[in-house]
Amino acid sequence: MNREYKYKEVFGTIFYSEIPRMKQVKGIDGSALTFLNLDKSAMLVDLVTGLATPKEVMGELQFAFVTFLLGENYESFEQWKSLLTLICYCQSALV
Repeated sequence: MNREYKYKEVFGTIFYSEIPRMKQVKGIDGSALTFLNLDKSAMLVDLVTGLATPKEVMGELQFAFVTFLLGENYESFEQWKSLLTLICYCQSALV
């Protein structure tokens, strides 16, 4: 008996949020663009606006860490590292 799983291509795949890599704004000078990309607060705001609640960022950070640690998934390590870097490089107060 050979039963094939209907969704075998997505079975075992973890879908993470897309993390913005670089902020691009037209019409500003070089120093302001450099500061905008060094301070990752605007990128974090872009990420949070795409989610249902801001708590999902912390939940995804925790899930990625546990999945990497217990499941030994390298993609989860990369997502955890990217989220942690994004959070740690925020300088502005997000109010």
